[in-house]
Amino acid sequence: MQCRPWWGVYVFASVACAPSSLTETLPASEQATTSNVGCSPLLPKDVPLRVVSANLATAVKTGSNGNRDIVVARYDQHGQRILASLQPDILLLQECIFENDTTQGLEAYFQPIFFNRPVFWYRPQLSRAVGGAHPDCIVSAYPFVERGFSPNRMGKTANQNNEANPANDENNTHGRRNAIWVRFLLPSNRNLWVVTAHFSSPKDGNDTPQVLQAQALVQGVEALTSRGNDDLVIFGGDLNTISAESKALRVLANFFVVPAAGDEPVPMDRDRATATNTGRTTISDWLLITPPLVEHEQKFNVGNDTFDHGFIFDTRTYSPSELTEIFAEIPESLRAREEDSRQAMTHMALLRTFSF
Repeated sequence: MQCRPWWGVYVFASVACAPSSLTETLPASEQATTSNVGCSPLLPKDVPLRVVSANLATAVKTGSNGNRDIVVARYDQHGQRILASLQPDILLLQECIFENDTTQGLEAYFQPIFFNRPVFWYRPQLSRAVGGAHPDCIVSAYPFVERGFSPNRMGKTANQNNEANPANDENNTHGRRNAIWVRFLLPSNRNLWVVTAHFSSPKDGNDTPQVLQAQALVQGVEALTSRGNDDLVIFGGDLNTISAESKALRVLANFFVVPAAGDEPVPMDRDRATATNTGRTTISDWLLITPPLVEHEQKFNVGNDTFDHGFIFDTRTYSPSELTEIFAEIPESLRAREEDSRQAMTHMALLRTFSF
């Protein structure tokens, strides 16, 4: 697997970006974590576009409170090596928190992943202020022309709304999280929307919050895509689902291509396993597309293996020598290691490739 060439430096187009009616005005604190957003030329034509969705936050003990350990999840060098080895063009990350959780810290983390190509990223403060420990972010090697977040907290209902302190609203089914999105322009001048979200985990078998989240997400994406003709959508995230038969996925199937249990298209690892959590027992993470994108998907090769509908990267399925051989062109400091997909890591990374 060879390092990908940099396809040239883009010059922003000389047209203004009109704000979307669905894009809320961001406060000054929000702008501080929004880097390099502007109008751009089209995405490159006939160049494979690698899209990766992942929750690679690693649990780290930071102290204790009586008999309880204080554990936080954040991205570290293990996740950085996994992502750099996949050489993404667009990243959709959940639980996007770092030890140096500043604009400079995020840029220092992302730049090596993109091999010092220009990095354009969006992580709204809203998801941190409302969501606490669950911010999402989208990172790209290409400029996007628009970005935003769900105007209302996904899945919120009127009687579950605690405006005074939404982060502490125990009755709120999903008030702690938001979907975020960015828009790219394709060579055909069609819109490509890239959306990410982190659904909540079912509690005591109650998956109603996930269903509400899925309904809100579909409604939001339908509203976005109603503005253009033939818009394409990629949605990736940690949905905390158990299998392809989860009710939330049946809701998403009204808009996205969602395979039934045991069917393709679905990402797989080298052993053809489809589970994505650390223990490889549940299909918790998804990278979904709308039907018109099916014809644009490309096969992805890793070593001697070919993946028709996406790749799940579990470093534990490769020996150290295999990783060295497959990723020989990756600098050693950024090359994936067998221990990187370790037990403390949240989930696996998913990759799908497209060409336009």
